[in-house]
Amino acid sequence: MELISTAIMGALAKPIASDVATGYKHLKGLIVEKCGRGSHIDKAIEGCEEKPESPGRQATLQEEVKEASLLDDADILAAAQSLLDCVAALAPADNCVVKQKAGNDATQINQKITGNDNVQVAGDMVITQKHTTKTTVVPRPTDISEEQLFDIKQRISELAKIDEEAGEGNTYGKRTNQFKKAFKIDSVARLDASRFDETMKWFRESEGRDRRKLYGKNSDALVKRLRKAIQGKRARMDMTRDELHVLAEQNLGKPVPSITKLGVQDLTKLDRIVQNRLNQSKKLIPC
Repeated sequence: MELISTAIMGALAKPIASDVATGYKHLKGLIVEKCGRGSHIDKAIEGCEEKPESPGRQATLQEEVKEASLLDDADILAAAQSLLDCVAALAPADNCVVKQKAGNDATQINQKITGNDNVQVAGDMVITQKHTTKTTVVPRPTDISEEQLFDIKQRISELAKIDEEAGEGNTYGKRTNQFKKAFKIDSVARLDASRFDETMKWFRESEGRDRRKLYGKNSDALVKRLRKAIQGKRARMDMTRDELHVLAEQNLGKPVPSITKLGVQDLTKLDRIVQNRLNQSKKLIPC
């Protein structure tokens, strides 16, 4: 098993230890935050929680970890490694004999465990670890900041949300890979900071193009999306609703008592205006 699946399965064998439970909750939270509640990986984890001893569910988990591009996420890898360290601290020593029950009425099984990073399942799981290799990503001076990384992940989530509303399911992992391919990077965190404005332009063009999926067949979803996007950007600039309405009136040339009265075309234009205002406000923040 790769690191993330091993950490999850190891934690499910140690549900009593508080530090393991805390680490497991943190790792699962990061995965759900990235891929969404009810996503394939979320369901795969729940399946392992129900039957951690099932080889089939373990295999499904490993497959979904790869499909969701979790092995490229530095934060998730770090959380998995931390969890695995906690699990390993509670694991039996090398060359010990562990008695395990193979079923409610079955006799006990004696298993001799040797070697490093082994996972054995027979009713309970035992992980033996002698050497631990931690995966860490050391930021480079030219890498984007944490705030910029958060912005990019939010924009990827927005693209995935459009896909979901268009009936394409959870595409966060696919969208992440699309972004990395577009900018020729192997990790989002490795994007050169000098290209951040370029990525924001790429996202605006992608969102504008992909929103066409929602025209006609799902215009209500598009209107809601535009309103939410505008209000989110307004809040980030500490702009009041009245100030937003004034801005809309100045640029749309008509009274705007509420953006709920605007249609798709006006909302699209207003969203672009607010986004430009947000970009300008970021440039004015002193370094």
